[in-house]
Parts: sequence; structure tokens; C-alpha cells
Amino acid sequence: MTINTIIIDIETLDTKPTAIILSIGAFAFDRFNLNETLEKIEMVEISGCYSDHHLYLSCVVAQT
Repeated sequence: MTINTIIIDIETLDTKPTAIILSIGAFAFDRFNLNETLEKIEMVEISGCYSDHHLYLSCVVAQT
């Protein structure tokens, strides 16, 4: 698959620049071959396994 687009999603506890980040997710795909992209997304939904085209990081929130 050709990768020409990466989408990133960040989950936070606020909308301010000082917000605590809870998780970061990313998915790399070919926006010109959406059928293959859909197949990759469905594979993750069914199996729960991530491939080389997926990233998910859960952040640890430490109290000070």
C-alpha cells in the first residue's frame, strides 16, 4: 500500500493548550485507494490487532 496521508487524533481533558493528553492515535493510508484503506480499518475492527499502518498510545497521567 502506498502511504500518502496520515491522520492523527489526540484525546485530551480540555481544549486549552495546557490540556492533559490521554491518548494519541494515528492511521497511515492511501487516500487514492479507499477500498484498500477500508479493508485495513475493518481488519483492525475485527481482529483488534494493529498493523504497521496504525498507532495507538495511551498516556500515563501522573499526579504531582
